[in-house]
Amino acid sequence: MCAMYNNKSAVFMANALIGCNKCSICNGYLHKDGMNFDHVIRKREGGGSEISNLQLTHPYCNTGIKS
Repeated sequence: MCAMYNNKSAVFMANALIGCNKCSICNGYLHKDGMNFDHVIRKREGGGSEISNLQLTHPYCNTGIKS
């Protein structure tokens, strides 16, 4: 009986993770309180704030890895 609940939990988690946001730089899962909006083409390089030029990233990935 315990295995049945483990299987149900595993199926639930697998399906729940499908819809989660991921960092565009490292592909890790994002927490709702730990994400940045990043410009694909940097503002200083002429990139604007239109939807097509924005992506979700971890704060570290945006400021540490990308810079």
